[in-house]
Amino acid sequence: MELRDVDKKTFRVIGQELGVSATRARAIYKDAQWRKKYHSGGEEAYPFYGVSTRAAHICHNLGLLCKKDVKAAILDGRLKVGKTHNYGWKTQAELVKWVGLPPLIKLKRHINACPHCGKSLNLKSK
Repeated sequence: MELRDVDKKTFRVIGQELGVSATRARAIYKDAQWRKKYHSGGEEAYPFYGVSTRAAHICHNLGLLCKKDVKAAILDGRLKVGKTHNYGWKTQAELVKWVGLPPLIKLKRHINACPHCGKSLNLKSK
């Protein structure tokens, strides 16, 4: 980060010094920025131990840095099935368990009409 922030070098020059491409130099810089931002909170090196890669990516992409951020996002509706990309019932159940919330109830959909023709279905049991 010092090469970019203090010395004001371009990613191309930084990449040449490190022996990598400019794109890789930028990726290294962005990762270092994220780690610096996360470490300023004084928590572990990587916050998403114990969750799947999908759940970790969702949290990272939403800028959620720790369990308390994820918990707040679940409670205020930022993490919601059908609203968040790649966030379904299994991922929600995983994150709810990880942050220590009670399991959320999955509402069942009752189908009263045929999805193809729209005719009413008689689903009464005998």
